[in-house]
Amino acid sequence: MKKFILLFVISVASLFSFAQKTASISKDALASGKKSGQYSFVLPTDISAKQVDAVKGYYKDYFTTVFNPTTHTLQLNLLSKEEMNLQVINRIMLSLDIQEYNVGKEKVSFTELFEQYLK
Repeated sequence: MKKFILLFVISVASLFSFAQKTASISKDALASGKKSGQYSFVLPTDISAKQVDAVKGYYKDYFTTVFNPTTHTLQLNLLSKEEMNLQVINRIMLSLDIQEYNVGKEKVSFTELFEQYLK
């Protein structure tokens, strides 16, 4: 019985350790970003400036990155409006463990975000 309880506790703990993080952006910000090439995402509060700094250098060929640790806003300024640059947004978000997006009241994956709002 003790082994069963221990196994159950470990299983539940592992579920929480793989929880997906969610970034937020409004529909208006997406529409504006499509015109300007500038997107501002509100990240979860547990993401630090140190984490963003550790990954942003890998994407400097696609966009510039500005993170405000007070508001937890990540601003991405595309260097060009090519589809590849838009796809690379997913890479930086995945490197920060973000796999879902709140667009208004709707929760979407990056594929849905890309198809509905970025493309």
